[in-house]
Amino acid sequence: MKTFYKAIMISLFLLFFTNGIQAQRIQSKLNQMELMKQLVGTWQRTTDEGTVQILETKLFGEAVIETFTYEVKGEKSPVFMELSGFDDRDDKIKGIIVFPNGKYVTWIGQFITEKTIRGNVVDNFNPEVILWIHEYVILNPKEIMSIGYDSKGIKTGESKFSKVE
Repeated sequence: MKTFYKAIMISLFLLFFTNGIQAQRIQSKLNQMELMKQLVGTWQRTTDEGTVQILETKLFGEAVIETFTYEVKGEKSPVFMELSGFDDRDDKIKGIIVFPNGKYVTWIGQFITEKTIRGNVVDNFNPEVILWIHEYVILNPKEIMSIGYDSKGIKTGESKFSKVE
């Protein structure tokens, strides 16, 4: 008799409580490198102090090369150069950022939406050691927002860049 009551209780539970369960909608896999092409071009912003920050993004085959420079009173100074490519083993974009003094950092990231790429800047591609987090949000074809976060995910700043080429 106990078995019969258990079977009835389980049946009632399934009948009443699974009515609200629905299958999750499967999100199609984002084409990471195709989405990177949205960032190709020359972007710039002028700071309150008059410094022009220039971000140039170019394709190198299926990879992306990015250079970042400051221009003060017509004189350009390099800030960093970055090379990024796609690793299909984990569906991530990975890159190396090299500074003029020879130091470098690496990053691992991906588009989390069709308009937002988020990357963890890490120590030698070690995802366990996050140095900082960076995000680009494509506001429209002519504007992007660059957002920085510390290693704990606390926002440290943001800058809007406009496309010039």
